[in-house]
Amino acid sequence: MNLSRKLRPDEVITNQHHGAFPKLSRRRCDPMPGTSSQENLEPAISEPQPQQIPPENPPQDTWERPRIRPSTSHYSYSRHRRGEHQESEVPQEALDKLHSEIDELVVAEEQLLSEIEESTDPMIVYLRRVHEPHTIKIYNEKDYGYRILHEQRTEEERLEIAKSNFEVLNFVYKHLENGNLRMNRVDTHIMNKIDGFVNNYGVSAFRDGAFSIAINFDNFPPELSWRDSLNSTCLLRPVVIDGVAVQYVSSNERFRPFHYIPPRSGNMLHMPYSHHLNLSVKPIFDIIIGFLIRGHKPTVYLPVYYKNYVTLGGISKVDDVVAFRKLIELGFIEFPEIIWKRDDGKWFNAMTRIADEQNGVFVSSDDYRGKDRHKCEYKKPSERILTPCFLNTEDRLMVLQPTIRYRDKHDKFQSIESNEILYYDTTDANYDAPTRLRAQLYLPDQIRLICELCQLYPMKSLHKVSIKQLLMCVIRAGSDFEMPFMGLQEYYEMREQLHF
Repeated sequence: MNLSRKLRPDEVITNQHHGAFPKLSRRRCDPMPGTSSQENLEPAISEPQPQQIPPENPPQDTWERPRIRPSTSHYSYSRHRRGEHQESEVPQEALDKLHSEIDELVVAEEQLLSEIEESTDPMIVYLRRVHEPHTIKIYNEKDYGYRILHEQRTEEERLEIAKSNFEVLNFVYKHLENGNLRMNRVDTHIMNKIDGFVNNYGVSAFRDGAFSIAINFDNFPPELSWRDSLNSTCLLRPVVIDGVAVQYVSSNERFRPFHYIPPRSGNMLHMPYSHHLNLSVKPIFDIIIGFLIRGHKPTVYLPVYYKNYVTLGGISKVDDVVAFRKLIELGFIEFPEIIWKRDDGKWFNAMTRIADEQNGVFVSSDDYRGKDRHKCEYKKPSERILTPCFLNTEDRLMVLQPTIRYRDKHDKFQSIESNEILYYDTTDANYDAPTRLRAQLYLPDQIRLICELCQLYPMKSLHKVSIKQLLMCVIRAGSDFEMPFMGLQEYYEMREQLHF
């Protein structure tokens, strides 16, 4: 070994080696003061020096123990001195004056609160109600603040609903009275169609266990369709409604919440409240009643964030507590959990999974598909998305056409008709008969649920005509179905209330 070679900065000589030559060990060394790291890579040639050990009893003039100075932190030392100085220098007169001013502020605040409590100003009364803990309110950007929600329908709302329902019941029950029945041309045409429909299938067909009546909206008045006959049985698909996407296409086009939820964000049930996630209930209701009249079994799926739709402070996440609570009671709304391994933390993936599992009609927004929309083959239910359109009218009319037109890979337009989308394929062997039967809606449930939903909002004209036909069919057939709030006794009460 050549001892005269240059040593690298990371090499030091140790005496731990017992051979003829000392051992070189490497360690990280800092650059020498006054030189750069590049200059230290080639230090001067030096002979190996023995390790220097300080003597046990060094001379007094060469060895001195380092003295530890006490901590003189400016922050802690000056803070203690400054606080002690202020406390000792504050005069008693200044303290007495400060206490008197605080007492005056307390008295003024109590007087102001008492004036607010006794005020009859409508604005102050409204704000006082908003701040009450039991008041349910929702933040509305258009109102620049909170809007109070009612836990029951107001007198004006009940009157509007009663007028809408009376128009339906007047057509259904007026023929039971003595005298000639005067009807307009549309009602006469509807009555003739109903009589022919009941006589064609027989009175005994409208009993418990019968499938729901399917209604087609392609023509006016809507056409009735009996689904069960001796030759064939038509089975309708269940409807999977993406409640988040319906809100996205209803009013605010920038509303795209729950697009992706990080896996470490925790349970959505405990997500903090945000007024940007407030949900409008009326668009969801319109889709439910539309498919219910068609004879389907609709279900709206929402994130579990909306399960506790009213926070502890009385702030609501939905704009209609009455309707939302009723839809949950009737089983129209469910709150599924996102499966991270299968859904990749995306709400849209969870909805497509549910639509494929149920082999149902998928109501959502195609914008959530993103760039993958061009890769669709439109064979699975999740690829056949029906997107509702809400016209900007006074009552926000919903239009939902159950047909799909798309451009295939050969750049040719193709179309999927409504029967293929709404009905089960009889040649499809992937879904057994029990699964299909569980997805069916039966006639007694169809009538009962429609009568329940008629108590939430005034019905639109197209829905009124359809409900007239459904109720008139079961009345003509003498069916003893449950019709809550839409029976003969309620009809007489409405007529007295509305003075008809």
